[in-house]
Amino acid sequence: MAQIIDGKAIASEIRETIKNKIQNSLQKPGLAVVLVGENPASKVYVSMKEVACEKAGLFSQKFKLDKSVSEQYLLDLVDNLNKDPKIHGILVQLPLPSHINENKIIQRISPEKDVDGFHPISQGNLFIGTNKFIPCTPKGIIKLIESATTIEGKNAVVIGRSNIVGKPVAQLLLQKNATVTICHSRTQNIKEISKQADILVVAIGKPKFVNREYVKPGAVVIDVGVNRVDNDSEKGYYLCGDVDFEDVKDIASHITPVPGGVGPMTIAMLLQNTLEAFENKNRTPSVKKEKINIAAMCSTNGTDLDAIINAINNNELNVNLSLIFANKECGAIEKAKRHNIKYTILESKGRDREEYDKEVIEVLQQHNIDLILLIGYMRFLSKHFTDTFRNKIMNIHPSLLPAFAGGMDKNVHQEILNHGCRVTGCTLHFVDETADMGPIIMQKAVPVENNDTVDTLKEKVQKAEQEVFIEAIKAYSEDRISIEGRSVNIK
Repeated sequence: MAQIIDGKAIASEIRETIKNKIQNSLQKPGLAVVLVGENPASKVYVSMKEVACEKAGLFSQKFKLDKSVSEQYLLDLVDNLNKDPKIHGILVQLPLPSHINENKIIQRISPEKDVDGFHPISQGNLFIGTNKFIPCTPKGIIKLIESATTIEGKNAVVIGRSNIVGKPVAQLLLQKNATVTICHSRTQNIKEISKQADILVVAIGKPKFVNREYVKPGAVVIDVGVNRVDNDSEKGYYLCGDVDFEDVKDIASHITPVPGGVGPMTIAMLLQNTLEAFENKNRTPSVKKEKINIAAMCSTNGTDLDAIINAINNNELNVNLSLIFANKECGAIEKAKRHNIKYTILESKGRDREEYDKEVIEVLQQHNIDLILLIGYMRFLSKHFTDTFRNKIMNIHPSLLPAFAGGMDKNVHQEILNHGCRVTGCTLHFVDETADMGPIIMQKAVPVENNDTVDTLKEKVQKAEQEVFIEAIKAYSEDRISIEGRSVNIK
């Protein structure tokens, strides 16, 4: 007999933790919920979210709009909520009336307030593993699974490929080091595939679709479906999941009930995401009293250098900056002169790499450098160099995927357009003996629009690079970056 995974109990514990965390806070996390029309299921969901917010101590605000409301009115409302300091999370309840473009509305929500996790930026971050806001149902599913078993090394099968549940939960299982298979309506031999699963997640919207013939003995079964089936009872219907609970409960090791399994977790994760949005906005880092010394090593014009210099001049960065140039023709030398920044020119052309790096190391050590930035630095570093300044060298790439890594002979932005990618961005990492495969510090996703050209895409990615550089320098100077093995944690 399977153990019941009690989603109600786990969700209650999470809500209580949130309540205790914010009970003495002067300002409360704020959630805005927008309901358009009279969809009965949507009205029930919104009401449940309101009650959950109240019990957990969050501030909530509901906007109930007529189904005839214009798309522009809804866009303007989202714009106002994006600016409202009392609101930390925005949820537009789906589905919307047919005359309103759902994607347009979702993309209008600020990624900083996208607690539903549906914005393309949030989805892109999920894909590359730099999760910020994870969609609520998949996030809850992972917590339910982890309450029953470890995920790493397990075979996981997800039946269903929706953008709301199937795809994101598969991605989260991958992040937890499961071997993941996605099944859908066109999958051949679905019974045989699902019966290999140690973890089976079912989200297809078909009442009692999965019976014991689909389930491996001892599997953990997560039933995401909620189906209303007509019958002759007083209510005239009953609720059931996508899994035939009675048929499967004797073969699975753990199983979620319907109702009372995944549903309560979805709302609990919405509250948790809203709390995280609140904490992100109000985080006050402990800043080091003394400035750290950073050196930027350049062999090009160093466009990213402009943003760093401006941030220092505007007191956004508490650092001392010095520059090392690999050749006297480097265009950034004029920037150093103009801003009165100390710099050293060490000609690298024709020099032995190790001998040259020894000279650079001496200069850096003389200046007591705490952090090194490679900005358009077109030389490979010796092992002696990377060992000397381990976890102190940062480099950035104008892409998110290794397949499109930048290089002197490759236009990465043209590659992105050629391959029809819908998202790109940049990757900042520490440099070690593995060069471009060093520990990733942070990544920033940039959506690729249909009308983007190489120039517009380059400009957007360059802006993202500058933001990432500044954010990472600030985190490093405030002692908020820690490294465990090849994992980088930022407080």
